[in-house]
Amino acid sequence: MTDQLEQQLTHSLHRQADRVDELSQRNLAPAAFQLGRRMRQRRRVGTAVAAGVAAVAVLVPATYALTGGPGERTRVEPAATMTAPTPSTPSASPSPSSPSSPSNRTPSPRASSSVTLEFSRLALGKTPTIPWLAEQQIFNGSTTTPVKATHPVSFQPVAGGYVLHDLSTDPSRVRLIGIDGTEKLSVPGSYPVVSRDGRYVAWADLDKGFLVLADALNGEALERADVGRATPIGFLRGLVVFTPNTADSPNPQAWNPETGEITTWKGLYNVSDVADGPGLAAVRTEDPAVTRGVACSAVVDLNASNRRLWRTCTSHVQWLSSDGRYAVTYAPEMDGLGAREYTFVEARTGQPVLTLKAAVLQNISWEGDGRFLVEVWDNDRASLVRCSMTGACELALGPRKSPAPEDGAPYQLPSR
Repeated sequence: MTDQLEQQLTHSLHRQADRVDELSQRNLAPAAFQLGRRMRQRRRVGTAVAAGVAAVAVLVPATYALTGGPGERTRVEPAATMTAPTPSTPSASPSPSSPSSPSNRTPSPRASSSVTLEFSRLALGKTPTIPWLAEQQIFNGSTTTPVKATHPVSFQPVAGGYVLHDLSTDPSRVRLIGIDGTEKLSVPGSYPVVSRDGRYVAWADLDKGFLVLADALNGEALERADVGRATPIGFLRGLVVFTPNTADSPNPQAWNPETGEITTWKGLYNVSDVADGPGLAAVRTEDPAVTRGVACSAVVDLNASNRRLWRTCTSHVQWLSSDGRYAVTYAPEMDGLGAREYTFVEARTGQPVLTLKAAVLQNISWEGDGRFLVEVWDNDRASLVRCSMTGACELALGPRKSPAPEDGAPYQLPSR
């Protein structure tokens, strides 16, 4: 890394420390958006809204149970003008069994690949097979969608187009656009999350303290829940998982938009990511304010035995691949700066598979068949790099000049 980039990153760290997002300790200030947007716990996960919290009860680890009983759940009446989405059938789950003891097992090291990404050593491969953003346009195969927003902005594919989180305005806005760029919706809101089938979008109304569920095709609001200030995390079996931004209620919660029930996920500090189909969750188990800055992470199995699979206090488990095969970890001290090292591990065992190193690493998106794309900085240039889990890597796009990550990436992958 050049001295110039080192100084820019150091300067960025000080700026971020002074500009922490008022909504959550986990959210980053707009100026740090490009550096830290992937450290938040979001992903396109979930299904169309499913009926009943009862179906989720058997999915939650015994140690981290959704609590019930008097006073534990809050019925939130949907707005009279809203129409609930048609419920889908929840995925079949095993019958509840005797709770297994949570595992505190730390995976033992074993041989894995390690790759240092330097653009001069990478061949240029094919262009991304998933959407990517550059110069206010989203490219997806043969289609190009204009984006009328400046840095910082993130995007996610949805049915019929894209949902944007526009941080160039104050307050930030949730914007829904069609494939041709036509704007269908523009409202003040937090970072949006998208259901796995792309039909539904949820976000937090920052002014009114509502969670909003909307139809991604037209932006029509379907349900609202009065939860106060909150950060949505993702969809899980038809529920919207979120974290309240209040000191007196730090535990993650799940909102059932069909019934209006709000259920607390006890025993956790927050949820980083969920892989809906495989039934895995990446979680933080301790509040760093209580544990002197140490926030241990774990992967829990929400389907088979409702138990913690493994745990680490030396790195953060941040992302899960959608098929549940891999988890991505990074060093805690890299939060908000953009990491210099990502380690891919087997999601169910924590065993290391691949370590990537670069001047700066940011967002990751999966292309399929074990391949993924990652946003990479190499000194004063940035690009998208494609890698397989064997450590074979190539450039997906030609590198472009980019003085510092906080100035905006020349190429952007979909948000997670």
